Amino acid sequence: MGQQLHALAVRTRPALDTAAGNALAAMYSKCGDVTAALRAFSAMPSRDLVSWNTMIVGLSHHGLAGEALELFHGMPMAPTA
Repeated sequence: MGQQLHALAVRTRPALDTAAGNALAAMYSKCGDVTAALRAFSAMPSRDLVSWNTMIVGLSHHGLAGEALELFHGMPMAPTA
């Protein structure tokens, strides 16, 4: 069902907004399809903290700690005040 919603979203809105991208990445991660989750993450035009956290947790939950750490180190950090 999630894949059908994803296909519908792609047909109706070619560029997914951040919230929709986060939802897709989370859905695919929870279903065990980390490759599809990474594709959804990579296709997002902009990412927020939720986006990065979703992918890092998704990777680590599926035994991909090295990839999760790589993603964490590639995450842009907010400037400190």
